[in-house]
Order: sequence, then structure tokens, then C-alpha cells
Amino acid sequence: MTKICLYLHMHLPKEINGFNILDLGHHQNYFDDHKTRNKVLEKSEQIKIFNNELLKKLNNSFKISLGISGTSYELLKEYDAESLKSIQNLVKTGFVEVVGETYYNSLTSIHSKNEFLEQVKMHKELMKKELHYSPTTFKNTSLIYTKDMSLIVQEAGFDTILANGNNFNMNPNFFYRDDHNKILVKNHFLTDYLNNKIYEESNQGLLSPEDFLEKIGEDQKIVNIFIDYSKIKNVHKITDFLIKFVDLALEKKYEFITPKEAKEEITEYFNGEFSGEVNNIQKSALDKLHSIETKIKNYACPVLLSTWRHLTSKEHIDLMNYEYLRSEKNPYDIYITFNNILKDLVMRTEVA
Repeated sequence: MTKICLYLHMHLPKEINGFNILDLGHHQNYFDDHKTRNKVLEKSEQIKIFNNELLKKLNNSFKISLGISGTSYELLKEYDAESLKSIQNLVKTGFVEVVGETYYNSLTSIHSKNEFLEQVKMHKELMKKELHYSPTTFKNTSLIYTKDMSLIVQEAGFDTILANGNNFNMNPNFFYRDDHNKILVKNHFLTDYLNNKIYEESNQGLLSPEDFLEKIGEDQKIVNIFIDYSKIKNVHKITDFLIKFVDLALEKKYEFITPKEAKEEITEYFNGEFSGEVNNIQKSALDKLHSIETKIKNYACPVLLSTWRHLTSKEHIDLMNYEYLRSEKNPYDIYITFNNILKDLVMRTEVA
């Protein structure tokens, strides 16, 4: 019978403030605390409802894996401790595997291997300290996978990687491995359905829990479904659907496993790389961000380094793309703001 691996992920970034050229050298209010707090509270209420429903279902037959960025943990701790407690309660059941990642949900695996390793270690230490869990499965930002990244995370103590399967000419419903780690590949269709399609107002193409289970089928090796907390638009709709789906799957003897439990059944060699795509201004922003990395670190100011690291969050780069940006803001204006902040950070390192 098909094994199902259900992975939940959460990342909440700090919101960037408006910062124009006249602000250079005058203030360091790079982040909008009010906007950040409102967005966190908007999402955290849904997180609590979703987690509390899951808590009722978790048992030895229904297990999940969960990832939360370091930034998300910090912000929930500051603005909504009850929501954070709902995550802690899930982990305490013993039926949840905590997955490692970069602390700031960054693209550092592509642009700075040293910083990537530092953020991975920071996140692992946070999970040990706060959730009393030492992750052995790793999920890179946007499920990016490269062979270099695989070697780095193996040396950091991981042995399993969650990866993007949409860009590879391969069946996602298999167990894979490379030279360093075991690889579990996202089922793009089923993942996209639970993150996007399920919320569409039109009934065209919508699936019932029975239909969804039928799409999985009974003769697959493993099906990996990844749910993004940040994409939950109607928490009651998704929880109702998910609970019914889980009940049906268990009734039909499907097995829910965590990535850690999938280790002994690797059958195919993984030979694909996925590093994501960026447009010209996104590439420029990333190049400028990492061009000042050494200068920031050599200045040896923890506050300045923390600020720079918060800017590595992928969401800030995503906003420089019309396809991601769902507002009247111009991606180029966002790029200019981002660039002004980087200039101001460098100016602060040059103050005598």
C-alpha cells in the first residue's frame, strides 16, 4: 500500500519598511514592526486552529513532519505565544518529525556556502533548544537541491533531504538517494492542490477527499505532500478536507510516515538539480546582498549581522517579481528600497 509523507512548513519574514535615498545615514528603521505584527497575528490565528485540529488526529498511525524557520519562531514568540505553543504541543506528541532548514528561509545555498552552513547550524541549535529535537531531515528554501548543498548538509548531521520534483524528468513517487543523502521528492500536483486549487471559488476541477485519495492511488512507493502554512486562506476548509482525507486513508490502510521512517526503502539514484529562477533585478539584489557579506561580518556587530541576515529571507527577493507581487507596488521600487538599505548598512560599517 502507498506510503504518504505529509510535511508542513511555516515561514514568516519581517516586513521591510519604506527607505529612500534621503533616509541614508539618518535612521535604521529598516523593518516595519507594525506591519510585521499584523501579518503575524493574521496568520497565527489560522495556525492555531489548524494545529489544534491536527493535534486531535495524531497517533501512531497518523504522523507528520513539520518545519518552522527561525524567523517564524522568533516572531511567534514575540507576538503570539499561544500559536507557538500549538506547534510545541504537536511536537510533544512524539508523532511529529521536526525538519531542519536555513534559519532565515534564505537562498544562501546558491550564493554563500559559508553563510548557508551557519544558518543551517543556527536553525538546528534553535530546534534543539526550543523544541528539544535534533533534526536529521533537511528542507532547503523553495526545495532547492544541488549536489554541493547535499554534501554540506550531510556534514552538518543530516541524512535526508526534501526536494522539488516538478523540474525533474522523474517520478516523484519513489524513494531516491544521491551520494550523500536520501531524497524525498515533492508530488507537485497534490501539493499544489492543497496549497492553491482547493481555495478557488469555481467548483471546476475541485476534488472531494475521496477523489484526492484516488489520485494518490494504492500502488505508489511513496507520495510526498507539502503544505505551506502561509498559503492557508480558509483554515476551516483545509482542515475539514484534510481530516476527512486522513480518515479515509487510514480506513483503507494507507500508511502515514515521516521522512525519517522512509530511510530504509531507497530504490532510485537521484540525479537532478534545482536552483530556482530569478529575474534580472532579483539577481542584482542577491548579488549586492552577498557582496557586502564579508564587510558586515568583519564589522563584528551582532545587531548589524542580524539585520543583514533578515534581509536574506527569500520573500524580500520574491517581491521583486510581478508574478509573486499581488498589489500595485512596482517590483523595481521594492528593489530600490532594498538597495538603499544595503547602502545604509555599509555606511554604518564605515563610521569611525
